Amino acid sequence: MFDWYQPEGLERCPSCDQPLDGWQGKDGPCILYVYRQAHRFPVESRVDADSRADDVAFDDADLLPPVFGIYTSCANDHWIDAQGYCDQFRVWNRSELVATRAVRPRRSGR
Repeated sequence: MFDWYQPEGLERCPSCDQPLDGWQGKDGPCILYVYRQAHRFPVESRVDADSRADDVAFDDADLLPPVFGIYTSCANDHWIDAQGYCDQFRVWNRSELVATRAVRPRRSGR
């Protein structure tokens, strides 16, 4: 599984300026939590469609590591890698682009 991420400052593809969303990563607990930059704990759990963040008791096991990777792709299939950084209180406080990979090859319909 994976977790969802909502970074700040990474809203557009650096290669083609398409909007970016749907960030994912595997460095957190990988149980479909939603992390938003500037927040210490997840803002949502997507494990159960009916659950909300205030219905879930998050604890230190749900915090992000000091440095973590996230990724997404744009509508033009550019693959984007970024890194998130947490401060000493484990609050996600910064996101930086790491790489934009070449356009992913499209799968043929065969």
